[in-house]
Amino acid sequence: QRATSNEQRATSNEQRATHDITFWEGKFNKFTPYNVDLNINSYEFLVPIINQVQDKKVLEIGCGNGEMSIFLAKHGAKVFAIDNTNNGINNALELAEFNGVKINAQVMDALDVDKLTEKFDFVVGKFILHHIEPFDLFAEKIKTCMNDNAIGLFYENSSRNKILIFFRNHLVGKFGVPKYGDSVEVPFEDSEIASLRKNFREVNISIPRFIFFSMLGSYIFRRSKRLQKFFNNLDEFCYKRVKIFNKYSYHQVVMFKK
Repeated sequence: QRATSNEQRATSNEQRATHDITFWEGKFNKFTPYNVDLNINSYEFLVPIINQVQDKKVLEIGCGNGEMSIFLAKHGAKVFAIDNTNNGINNALELAEFNGVKINAQVMDALDVDKLTEKFDFVVGKFILHHIEPFDLFAEKIKTCMNDNAIGLFYENSSRNKILIFFRNHLVGKFGVPKYGDSVEVPFEDSEIASLRKNFREVNISIPRFIFFSMLGSYIFRRSKRLQKFFNNLDEFCYKRVKIFNKYSYHQVVMFKK
């Protein structure tokens, strides 16, 4: 029974990965290179490490079109970027050339990181961890390509707010409400944070801002700039004045140290 269960799990993950790749290949199909701004405001979650990446080896997981990889390369990092889409990697290399920097980039599934021959000082990503399944296996493998004292830093969504998850499961993609992600992704879960804690000596979760009401603005009232501004201000008010709600933000920063 256990063997059958494992086989079913493997088949399910393979089907999920195939669908995921097809979706994102389409997303990255059309691309025009542009100048990547060095302003840290674009990647605030990188503030803890940005002054440390000069001449350091940085691995980006799920680089997509490569903007963050180019951003890090412009700050002096030696960047190796992986993505499971051909279009994403091609776009990342084109964007690097347009911006006058060099990166290494390769089509690779996140679960194959243990096959990399070099080790990294930093591993980064944005809205990528929640796509990786089985995550407990990834947590074990990513450790193998990190130097001692290396840091992982990821900007992620969160499944902690059950109201948002209900909205996501039952309204997004229906009744005219847009769906921006693929049909198989699931927001990052506490059980996956637990997997990181099993494999790393230190794991810290921080909330850069409270994201809740602004989701209404971007999904339901996206045609009204006035309402979007109102909901954004409401989130900011809650973040500063009603701190008890912050842990239920839809966005979080996940940092772990080997």
